[in-house]
Amino acid sequence: MKRTKLLFFILMLLIGASFTSCQKIEITLNDVSFVVNVNVEELATKDSGIAFGGSGIIDPSSSPELADYLNLIHHVEITEVKIKVISAEPATGLELNDVDFSLTDNVNQANFTYEITSPRPIAVGTEFIIDSTSPNFNVVSDIINDLHEATVGINGHVNQAGFVLGFEYAVKANITVGVPSGK
Repeated sequence: MKRTKLLFFILMLLIGASFTSCQKIEITLNDVSFVVNVNVEELATKDSGIAFGGSGIIDPSSSPELADYLNLIHHVEITEVKIKVISAEPATGLELNDVDFSLTDNVNQANFTYEITSPRPIAVGTEFIIDSTSPNFNVVSDIINDLHEATVGINGHVNQAGFVLGFEYAVKANITVGVPSGK
């Protein structure tokens, strides 16, 4: 009887192991960042201040963190978009009158735009955090999930001419991939 139970137990383990080897294991890569630096140019004097604009390209499929997982991605959850001022001249007294931050899929033209309309001082280290509480934030996940190149744009107005501004535009994501358990 003991021998029969032992054989049954071993047989069940073998059957369970054979089913498990065909299944996929999901792994979540946390805090994967897609980053591009954008230097903006002074464009023209407008009623709302001195206009500026600039753009850059984010290519999620070229991320070294994702190189081994590109064909296995199941889900992309964007946790935040952080835009940080990395260069500003003059160092003090520069005020941002308004700004639009955008992300546009270069293949299907899906677009996310976030607008700030209230004036604020701007200096190196100033951060703008956009997260899931922002309207239409899910579009950012859709754009990155498609793994197409995307254009980031920064356009706005400041209070004075003769400025230099540089931004770091970072999209942070948790990415779930499925890996066959036999690997």
